[in-house]
Amino acid sequence: MLKYILFLVLFTGLTYSQWLQQPSGVNSDLKSVFCLDAQHGFITGNAGTFIKTTDGGLTWNASTINPAEDYNGVSFINQSTGVLVGNGGLIIRTTNGGSSWNPVTSGVTDNLYSVSFNGMNGIIAGSSQTILYSTDGGAVWNTSQTGFFGGGFNGSNMISLATGFVGGSNSIFQPFVGKSTDAGINWEFYNFYFNTNEGFVNSIHFFNETSGLVAGSVWNGQGAISRTSNSGTDWNTTLFTNPLVGLDFPSAGTGYAVGYLGSILKSTNSGISWISQTSGTSANLIDVDFFGDELNGVAIGEGGLILTTNNGGIPVELISFTGTVVNNKVHLKWRTSSEINNNGFYIERNTDNKWTTMAFINGRGTSTQEQIYFYNDDLSELEYSGTITYRLKQVDYDGSYEYSSSVRVEYNSLPGSYALYQNFPNPFNPSTTIRFALHEKKLITLKVYNILGNEVMTLVNEIKQQGSYEVTFDGSGLSSGIYIYEMKAGDFSASKYLTLIK
Repeated sequence: MLKYILFLVLFTGLTYSQWLQQPSGVNSDLKSVFCLDAQHGFITGNAGTFIKTTDGGLTWNASTINPAEDYNGVSFINQSTGVLVGNGGLIIRTTNGGSSWNPVTSGVTDNLYSVSFNGMNGIIAGSSQTILYSTDGGAVWNTSQTGFFGGGFNGSNMISLATGFVGGSNSIFQPFVGKSTDAGINWEFYNFYFNTNEGFVNSIHFFNETSGLVAGSVWNGQGAISRTSNSGTDWNTTLFTNPLVGLDFPSAGTGYAVGYLGSILKSTNSGISWISQTSGTSANLIDVDFFGDELNGVAIGEGGLILTTNNGGIPVELISFTGTVVNNKVHLKWRTSSEINNNGFYIERNTDNKWTTMAFINGRGTSTQEQIYFYNDDLSELEYSGTITYRLKQVDYDGSYEYSSSVRVEYNSLPGSYALYQNFPNPFNPSTTIRFALHEKKLITLKVYNILGNEVMTLVNEIKQQGSYEVTFDGSGLSSGIYIYEMKAGDFSASKYLTLIK
């Protein structure tokens, strides 16, 4: 076919945000988030802020408990009963889902930073290495220890009715982890370094009594994630550019960490390695939690920031997607900067407002290196004039997917003049194909003559629309020799020779 082609390259330097910002209704800094189940989540922060969702994070309802109080931690036992902790030994408790709150005596004046429950048993971590424990759902709290000079605990994690962990720093600024096996009454402590660096633990998560992780900050301004498999005796540390504050593992294999300057990290191998996700913000993120699965989560931060994901922040970072028209093909090229569990890409094409899947290209699985992909879309059989749009449907191994932004190319397969093309094959036996093109609606005749000028066959004698066509000439009833085929359309006339050899 005769192709008159316009050339266009559309570069989309896109890094699509893997987390979406949600309206919080507040401007105060948010400090802690706790997801109870698939629907119920709770957020607390400065200036008496309490925010609640009952639809899995689709909408959030904010209220102010006491604007003079800053709340640092939140945990709920069920949809009704929950506890908030704050500065100056503050503990408040609700038994009606947050509609009203009652103060609870803490017995300390230290700042309380984190609270965690398993069943009715809970622990609270705070400054001056304060640890409190409760065995009745937070109605009464007892002091395990307090009053140490320097250091303190920022994170807590109650993993069973008996076993709990706290994390922070000791008085000489070493990362510091405590473990209790009697519901918070007694503790064993382990100090270590982020490699050789001092720092402090901000969040702690243990899978069982021996294996877990901490996220924290190094004194030189870096972030750190450390892993242990022997209750904290030994640690393996990975350092990151920005301080890390929040940590959550919705499953034993998949975890998330958040921190300063919009940092979000994801691991799919229990914290051995991490890949950055795109948060779409440069604000400091403080905490992260998931609604009972690996896909639906919420991260919070400064200035009332709430980010949510419903696909685990699909971890494929697409940094470019281009399209180039050459002859009758569109050459597509795209690049990724990182991938986790990337099954691959469906290439989809749109003409006349209809998307069609053209092909599937396998992904690289998990990679921290830049990857480059190519696909050539052959348009030689497509009769179309106008804009053609392409997009990528990136699919994860678990079936989660996300669409890229689109690229557009201008393409014109409709002929701009009359044309008669050489038949193929030539010579031929017994049949050959003759192609021709019309640039407007016209009565067309296409006839075959012998070398003496006698008509031997009429192939076309009808009105045809603008476009490109082909017909088959069957010479089975003719003898070998040279023949002439002639096309007439209005004032246009053209002829060519063909050879039949038997």
